[in-house]
Amino acid sequence: MITPSTIVSTVRQGRKVLLCIPPPGDTLKGSAVGGLLKTATSLIPQGICHLASACRQAGYETRILDCQALEMSLEEAVNAVCLFNPDFVGISATTLSIIHASQFAREIKKRIPTVRIVVGGYHVSALPEETLKEFQSFDAGVVGEGERTLVELLDAWMASRALSGIAGLVFREETGIRVTPRRALIKDLDSLGLPAWDLLPRLSRHYGSSAQRYRVFPVASVITSRGCPHQCTFCDRSVFGTTFRGHSAEYVMAMIRTLRDEHGIRSIVFNDDLFIANKTRLTQICEAMIHENLRMSWSCDGRIDRLDDDLLKLMKRAGCWQLAVGIESGDDAILSRLNKGFTVEQARQAVVRMKGAGMSVKGFFVMGTPGETEQSLEQTVQLIKRLPLDEIQITLFTPFPGTDLFRAVVSQEGFTPRWDEMNTASVSYVPKGLTKGRLLHYQRQGYLQFYFRPRQVLYQLGKLKRPRFAVKMLREAFCFLQYALRRQTTQ
Repeated sequence: MITPSTIVSTVRQGRKVLLCIPPPGDTLKGSAVGGLLKTATSLIPQGICHLASACRQAGYETRILDCQALEMSLEEAVNAVCLFNPDFVGISATTLSIIHASQFAREIKKRIPTVRIVVGGYHVSALPEETLKEFQSFDAGVVGEGERTLVELLDAWMASRALSGIAGLVFREETGIRVTPRRALIKDLDSLGLPAWDLLPRLSRHYGSSAQRYRVFPVASVITSRGCPHQCTFCDRSVFGTTFRGHSAEYVMAMIRTLRDEHGIRSIVFNDDLFIANKTRLTQICEAMIHENLRMSWSCDGRIDRLDDDLLKLMKRAGCWQLAVGIESGDDAILSRLNKGFTVEQARQAVVRMKGAGMSVKGFFVMGTPGETEQSLEQTVQLIKRLPLDEIQITLFTPFPGTDLFRAVVSQEGFTPRWDEMNTASVSYVPKGLTKGRLLHYQRQGYLQFYFRPRQVLYQLGKLKRPRFAVKMLREAFCFLQYALRRQTTQ
């Protein structure tokens, strides 16, 4: 198995690749929303680390510049790029960051006119042709999984070959913008080298997770699989598809050992779309953890209808202390529109079962989906109060490109997507019959009626026994209170 420390000995002279997370910009700086988002954007960018590993294995001199983790301004970021003076720059961009990514690319080209810039990520994968039309500073875009496409693109640019034969690409040509056929998904994820975490700034200092998701510090976020077989209408599957593919238990253990031994990590948050999708794989991972006596605390995202009592007990023995589950709504009609595949009562029973197995349970909820009403929002608030949850997160529905609901609402009168406002914390879409102010009201009520109960206050205060953890928790709590108590708009 290839490890992060494996570096191809013959680096191609003068062919330097810099992979970037763009600077965040000032759109939300100083706002309650910006403060809340900052606490949730410190996850390790594993995707770009896999890309770096692929480039390095192919013989390119590769670096990563995470402008977000380093809290760089646009000017500082461009200066850092120029210091490395790359031949090629890859920028990973979400819908929220696509405008900042374009500005970053434009400034780089002013300073290094010969550089080639490629963009990747969910936004360009969902809207490939539209992205290159709207943002002229990108020379090409990777559509879908990028490890093999990116290396083929770099090789073609090096040799001045045509790009038309490269699958999974959008690029400019004399007659306009061309999108090539989708590349087949990587079946054997273990064929990828381990993520190049060594190219990131110090993990324990610059990355982490919400204080709700770990008990022991330092913590690292890890992704061990790709694809989700479920068809939730608000989820984007444009990059990794609907077929679940997972790293083997052996590979997952190699990831954990590397993070523990080389980076000092003591707890893991598995951020897979559906870590528990394959019961056999999950069982093998848990048994391997128990066999090696890792003593590693971990949490993961689960699903209401996929965990039985025996599996919950095994996960608990292996070090899992928390499950985060997408409950979404307290209204069965809304759950049906979201294609969740379960009812409110089934969600309640599942949470009770998880708690009975000794798990902490965090519930995810979303407000403002198409068809939402004051009644359904009130039902969600009441469900939040009724369920035996330990933590909650209430996001505002955001119709991201690539989702079924984006296609459904983008044609509605009055809806014009603004990419830099699509962050799940700001109101970017208002269902018919509601107002922005009413959505914010119910979101605030959900938070306040859950967290300001005596039992919850005592539970949260109990976390403050560990000084280092307490500092992070209090910082997040302050941002949360700013956000939850912000002045409501009546628009």
